[in-house]
Amino acid sequence: MKIKTMVIGGILIILALTFLISYELTGNVVKEDTIKVGAIFPLTGQASSDGNNAINGIKIAIKEINANGGLNGKKVELVAEDSNSDDSKTVISAYRSLKSRDIDLIIGPLYSPAGQALSPITCSDKSILIAPAIGIKGFTSEKCNYTFDMWPEDYINSRKFGDYIVESGYRKIAIIGSTQSWCNEQAEGVREGIIERNGEIVSYIIVDDSNKDFLTEIAKINNAKPDAVVFTNYFTMNIVAKKLREYGNDANFFTVLLNQKDIDNAAGAFENAISISSFTPIEEFSNKFEKEYGKTPGFPADTSYDSMMWLAKAMKETKSTDPTEIQKYLHTLKDYDGASGSLTFDGNGGITKEQKFYIVKNGKLEEFNI
Repeated sequence: MKIKTMVIGGILIILALTFLISYELTGNVVKEDTIKVGAIFPLTGQASSDGNNAINGIKIAIKEINANGGLNGKKVELVAEDSNSDDSKTVISAYRSLKSRDIDLIIGPLYSPAGQALSPITCSDKSILIAPAIGIKGFTSEKCNYTFDMWPEDYINSRKFGDYIVESGYRKIAIIGSTQSWCNEQAEGVREGIIERNGEIVSYIIVDDSNKDFLTEIAKINNAKPDAVVFTNYFTMNIVAKKLREYGNDANFFTVLLNQKDIDNAAGAFENAISISSFTPIEEFSNKFEKEYGKTPGFPADTSYDSMMWLAKAMKETKSTDPTEIQKYLHTLKDYDGASGSLTFDGNGGITKEQKFYIVKNGKLEEFNI
């Protein structure tokens, strides 16, 4: 009995000490000395290159914010969760992990299926969700004031791209997209642009990204004898492009979004390819990123940086970290000049901006004026 009493007494002393430590000498509860911002990106696995580009962009923003005194007297701290392949289940699990630590200001996720799965949950929880690069129709809307996208709806650009390809003299065109929602939507956009200009689509193929062979699809495209091939299958286009060249296809290649890693992995297949993209880092940011990491910024470093800076602007102006106050302020903004260029907000959490065209020369992306 005496031992039991001593154990209970010891526990009570520990609890009391813990309670006292959580107070300042004034008697007030010690508050968090940092503002925690959550991030959900694929930091390992197949999509880790894009995910780490995003994190690196955010880190530069936070470094600058903290070097200038932080926000409202506090430093900003990034709490990143790895969503691996950015699939819906993993992303939701990552969000739950952040939410369990009372973090309700979130940057991410990266790709459209994950964003579509997570947004209804964060909206219901009234957590801020700023996605750097979702870019699909309907992701942001008047139905949820807490979801934002720093990337324009690429469908609009894809229609323009289809128009441009036909106007450039190509008449027999093959399109290869994928079942992934963004990729599929861009294939449809390109198709509509081509049809509007009376171009002929000789092959329209939607692939499953889990396929690593694509020989059947390549045979269909080659049999159609296109003079242009348009890729919107972002996750597998380097594989398909490389194999098309290996099997003798000499058509001109066009892509909706193209990154240096895909050019490198395609072993020369994308040489002279033309790409339309909403990845538009300004020179100042590119120089800043290269100085910090020793390489040029990749997708979506610029919009991830802007996501953090935009969120910081809201916290500074409202002097609050309350999601409701932040979303109210963000919806009042009309324009923003950031690392990704000049953005115009649509009032529903989305943005519009000018796209850029690129051409691959000597294995590198160069801006291309049409």
